[in-house]
Formats: sequence, C-alpha cells, structure tokens
Amino acid sequence: MRVFNYQNLTLCQSARFDGLFEGREMKERAYGHAHDFIRSKTFREVLSAHHKETGLCGYLLLFAHGEVNGNGNWFFHDGERRLLMQNWIDRNDGNCLAMLLSCCNSRDYEVSSKKSIIIHPACDIELMRPSNLRIFVPGEGYLDKYRQRREYIESHC
Repeated sequence: MRVFNYQNLTLCQSARFDGLFEGREMKERAYGHAHDFIRSKTFREVLSAHHKETGLCGYLLLFAHGEVNGNGNWFFHDGERRLLMQNWIDRNDGNCLAMLLSCCNSRDYEVSSKKSIIIHPACDIELMRPSNLRIFVPGEGYLDKYRQRREYIESHC
C-alpha cells in the first residue's frame, strides 16, 4: 500500500496500481475521484455537520480492487494480499472526517465505524454514480434516503 498526502486528502493506493499514475497527475486524479464521492450536496452538508460535531478533518481515499464473498465479507487487494475492509476501517477510524472507499462492492455489503463517516459504492466501481453511493454516519447508521440526510443535517445545525 502506497500512501500519498495531499493537504486534506490522503490517498491509500493498492500496490496493484503502482506506476499507473505519478506526481501531479496522481494528485489531480485523487482529488477528482474524491470529488465523485462528495458530489451530492446533502453528502457535503452531512460531512459539514459531522465536522462541526466532532472536529474531525480531511479525507482518506482507498483506491483498490474490491471483492466480496458469500460469507458477508468485503475484501480489498493490496498486491497479493487480501485484506478485510472492516479491519482497515477500524484501523483508520477517527483519523479523518470521512473514508472514501473506491473499491468494488458488488453485493452491497455494509460496514461501520465509531468516529469517521464512510462513503462507499453499493456496486462495482464501473457502475458508480451518485445514486449508487452509500453514506454511513457513526451513531446514526446508513443515511441512504434524502429525507434521512436532511433530518440529520437539520438536527445537527
């Protein structure tokens, strides 16, 4: 796993993608990809409310191949290693405002955290659109519906 720090964004890139992009191009792609996750206005408002409540800042973007199995486990690959997504989340929870998981999740497996928000696809990455993204908020659970996000925002202003 290679880690790149860009001000308020930390990119964790699987070893499988080594050499794909470097330098300025990698930074631009990382910011562009992160923007895809927070394009929704209500997602940004939830993030802002959570920041005000917790003081957490910054984003952690995991860019890796994802895989699911029939036992309810979501994995990602770092080179030849296969790692449980929930374990990675647990290790990084509280180090950022939000973890953005750019990994396939073809069976829409759920994850959780105690401090940081998690935004992840409910599908394979190739199919990812704002409507296929899910947002998990600690203490609240998944806020999948617009109404749920609005209620959270209004109750935390």
